[in-house]
Amino acid sequence: DAGDYTALSEKMTPKDLSDFLGRYFEALFQPVRKYGGLIVDLKGDSILAIWKGSHDDPALRKRACLAALAMAESVARFNQSVAPYSLHTRIGLHAGELTIGAVGAMDHYEYRPTGDVVNTASRVEGFNKYVGTQIAVSDEVIQGLDGLLTRPLGAFRLKGKGKPLGLHELVNGSEQVEQVQREACAIFAEGLTAFRTRSWDQARVAFQQCIDVTGEDGPSLFYLSLCDQYLKTPPSEEAWDAVVVLDKK
Repeated sequence: DAGDYTALSEKMTPKDLSDFLGRYFEALFQPVRKYGGLIVDLKGDSILAIWKGSHDDPALRKRACLAALAMAESVARFNQSVAPYSLHTRIGLHAGELTIGAVGAMDHYEYRPTGDVVNTASRVEGFNKYVGTQIAVSDEVIQGLDGLLTRPLGAFRLKGKGKPLGLHELVNGSEQVEQVQREACAIFAEGLTAFRTRSWDQARVAFQQCIDVTGEDGPSLFYLSLCDQYLKTPPSEEAWDAVVVLDKK
């Protein structure tokens, strides 16, 4: 998180900050490498990794999801080890066609991926800030995958994008799922269905119940705010498509 990074830079010497970030990046790199990803860019305290193949491969998308879950666990351990300091980490996954080229010589190469998929993945990562999630993935990523607990979050038009994107929270691997997570996902789904049919009061009840079950739930809080807004100023039925427009990164 850029705010976390700025705060740390004000509290640490340049050397201490460099050492801190080195350990942080290693916590991120290990899961990416373990699941066959390629780290292609570093900016500030963020990384870009890709899983590339010659065609759409569900196995590649599954490995990227497993890497994301492992990264979240790895960063949690890292933050515990460096308390009271910490870095809040958000992860966004998207799948599609890209072009990648290598520039360099001898034993040093820089890989530069290009294409809308890269920009969209960045927008998906930023989407986490809106709804209070840690790992957000697109329809294109989880289509046809099993063995994962995901929660549909709705359709969103992200900043700079014309086409709505179906987004989900990647919650856990199926082997690690807790009962409260399954219950919360089921209740949230009821709320989302009610939201889509413009049943704002019914949706509010479900989202509040989801918060009661979990203690705190970012997506439910996000939709509670939307429901309150639409109860005061309902969108026209003719224009309603249940797509949420986000105008910030």
